[in-house]
This record gives sequence, structure tokens and C-alpha cells, in this order.
Amino acid sequence: MPGPLGTQPDAGVARGKPEETFDTAIELFENAPQGTTAIGFRILGVLRKARQSGALSFAPLAEDGISSPSGGWIKIADRLQNDPVRTSIWMVHEAYHVAVVNDKMLYVDEEIQSRLIQGEYSIYLEDTGGRLKNGR
Repeated sequence: MPGPLGTQPDAGVARGKPEETFDTAIELFENAPQGTTAIGFRILGVLRKARQSGALSFAPLAEDGISSPSGGWIKIADRLQNDPVRTSIWMVHEAYHVAVVNDKMLYVDEEIQSRLIQGEYSIYLEDTGGRLKNGR
């Protein structure tokens, strides 16, 4: 019986390699329609910078993800380490907050917008399974 989106054993990465999970998660968003929008490009910029600088990590969290918009770091719950799809969905949500840190949005508007892109992206992944560069 299949589990929730992205939780099957073939979810896309070898076990125990967070770098591969992050790289796959970024690539999934990069190849999604949401990643080609203006805000999607900003989110990708945040994710690439965080990945390159070591500001993207897994951590034991009660929630699925947290971020520091002013610090530029993003932490994803370590229970998602072997699930690049769910990792990607939460990375997008948290990276949105970092990407708009200087936009002077009301907190409620920022949260609504971050949930909207996260939701659209999640539906895309659910409907298509996502796409990686090598066709997987």
C-alpha cells in the first residue's frame, strides 16, 4: 500500500545522505512550474545560497521546518531526511520567508503567500510526481 507523497522507499535518494536529499529537493523545485515564476527564482536563489554556504540543514524539530529570514538559514525536520519530496515542499515554504525578508510584508500576508506557493507546488508534485533533470 503506498504511503503519503514522497514516503515510499524509492523517494529518490540514498539513505543517510542529507546533501543528496537537499540537491534532489532543490532540483525538483527548479523543474516545477512554480520554480519558474518571479518569486520562484527568488526562492531558488535563497535555496542555492543556503545550500552552498551550509545554511541549509536537517535538525530535530517538532515542526517540519524553521528559518531565520534575517540570518538566511533554513532547518528542515530530520525525520524528512530520506524524503526529498516533503523536504522540497518545506524548503520552499521556509525559503519564501527568507526571500521576502526585505519586502516589508505584513506577517499574515507573508504567511498566506508562503502557504499558497507551497500548496501549489505540493499539488504539482502530487499530480505529476515531479521531474528531475535526468528524466526521473
